Amino acid sequence: MKRLQVSEGHRLLAGYGEGPGLAEHRARFGPLPELDLAALLGRARQWGLRGRGGAGFPFATKLEAVAAGRRRVVVVNLSEGEPASFKDAALALGRPHLVLDGAVAAARALRCRKIHLVVPGDREEVAQALQVAVAERPERLTFLVHEADPRFVAGQSRAVLELMA
Repeated sequence: MKRLQVSEGHRLLAGYGEGPGLAEHRARFGPLPELDLAALLGRARQWGLRGRGGAGFPFATKLEAVAAGRRRVVVVNLSEGEPASFKDAALALGRPHLVLDGAVAAARALRCRKIHLVVPGDREEVAQALQVAVAERPERLTFLVHEADPRFVAGQSRAVLELMA
């Protein structure tokens, strides 16, 4: 199994050694603001927030599409089917509450009660880190964890939707 090594430097990783717990997260990043859909869309556009996948798809576009649909759902895809990549796993292991804050902010803005977390089936530590983090959360939301197959295409949107069905 690959071991994750993190070098200090980027603000996202600052204080990495303090641990991924909610208390440490809130001390570093502060409370999660309450944002309605318009406010969240405005910030996403202002910051140019994009997905972490290869296409870097704009988050605001995704949020608008979900808001316009009949079934509002939040999906956090951490399945990372690219075998050479460890970026999603590193974020989930080191900053799980940052991931969950984004999901909770989107769920609140969309007024939905369920958050789907898609994790890689071959990286058990990612699912474990998220389950520990979810247990610390005060929000009254349902977090559903789905394990993706350890295949290259398992993280593609169609494969994720089929996994959740």
